[in-house]
Amino acid sequence: MRAGDRLLPDDVAHIEWATRRAEENSGFIFTVYVAEPDLAGTVPDRAHALHAGLPDRDRAVLVYVDPQRRELQIVTGAETTRTLTDTECRLAAATMVSSFVAGDLAGGLVSGVSQLGEAARGLRAHHVANEPLQH
Repeated sequence: MRAGDRLLPDDVAHIEWATRRAEENSGFIFTVYVAEPDLAGTVPDRAHALHAGLPDRDRAVLVYVDPQRRELQIVTGAETTRTLTDTECRLAAATMVSSFVAGDLAGGLVSGVSQLGEAARGLRAHHVANEPLQH
């Protein structure tokens, strides 16, 4: 990531598309936040504070990136942690960072959020029959 990287409107639209798709795949809430320059506090503290203020934070996944400090933080809620492991978050972070290093902030965020959405899909049942199946 390079300090001063900014997102263009098309970049924002593509990231929003990726978050919607991740939400559809997983049933969880995804939020991406790109920090403004020169914010006070550490990236983990800011990311956790932002996550704590999200509605339904137990089902939320926050991807927080500070391009100026070259830091990334993924914060998961209590429910999302049961499906989305630390290893999966580290793999998605590695995907994002490799794009950031190449100067592609938006592409890294899209790839990482998509990867998290797929990993969070889990083996969740979407329908449970109320009566036993008849043979």
